Amino acid sequence: MNKESLIRDLKKLGVKPGDLLYIKASMRSIGKVDGGVEAFIEAVLDVIGKEGTLVVSSFVKVYPLSYLKKHPEIVNDLNTHSYAGAVANVIMKMPDVVFSRHPVQKFAAIGRQAEELMLAHTENSYAYDPLRRMSEIGGKGLILGKDVIGVGTTHVAVGLLGYQQKRPKVGVRFKNDNGEVKIFSLDWAGMCSTSIYNMVPEYARVPGAVISEAKVGNADTKLTDMKKTLEIELDLLGNDQKYMDCGDKNCFQCQLSWDFSKGSPWTYFFRNLIHFNKKNLKQFLNAYIKGSKQPKEPLKDLRFMGKSYHKPQG
Repeated sequence: MNKESLIRDLKKLGVKPGDLLYIKASMRSIGKVDGGVEAFIEAVLDVIGKEGTLVVSSFVKVYPLSYLKKHPEIVNDLNTHSYAGAVANVIMKMPDVVFSRHPVQKFAAIGRQAEELMLAHTENSYAYDPLRRMSEIGGKGLILGKDVIGVGTTHVAVGLLGYQQKRPKVGVRFKNDNGEVKIFSLDWAGMCSTSIYNMVPEYARVPGAVISEAKVGNADTKLTDMKKTLEIELDLLGNDQKYMDCGDKNCFQCQLSWDFSKGSPWTYFFRNLIHFNKKNLKQFLNAYIKGSKQPKEPLKDLRFMGKSYHKPQG
């Protein structure tokens, strides 16, 4: 396939000039493209045109705070490699890219609304705030590949609802726009990937949440309405916490991290000790015993469409 065939596929899916798109893409699912990742990105930009905007996650690796103190040479900046995949790392090198200023959950954007969305996202912002803003102003999710988790708005709902959880003390050392070097500690809650994946059927129950579905290249692709998917998640996660439990008894996040988690710490510990699961034991020690509760208090003031959704836990 080539750039022209991808353009045809995107138009058939319903991508239009002027669209504000958040892209989550698996190039493996799309298949071999003449011109590679660059050709795919150019196809999207050609379809949305100069009035459109493309946004991707460009998140970076975090480290235990104790490790950072021993390794002062580790300093992130806007050019730090992202683990978010090939599309993100190619976009990060493009001349017209605008980065958000969050030290960890960094986003990158190209297009008319790039500066508006990116420059306000700093160390003092909620980690996923650009996606909250996109949901308010007509953003759409372009989700390419069955193996891509979620539709992009789930963690926005978690933040709006003010959920807290036990997390390891991790973060990054980063250099801000003023050249100051600081340490930033992770300060938000997050669901496990399986729980997020388990919510996928719920979007199909609300008309218009999934705008369309088609193949782009070889990838099963969804075009979603971010406002509607976020509204679905706020309703589900705000009224029934079962959606925040993947059902795996060895999943620390679901079994033990939330205030409302029903798992027994000692049952979890001894189960993994008997099976000598080093990964789970280490996570239990770092998060449940030595960790801290997230998020920080100011994040409770988040609003969506002018409304507060924060719910006291218990």
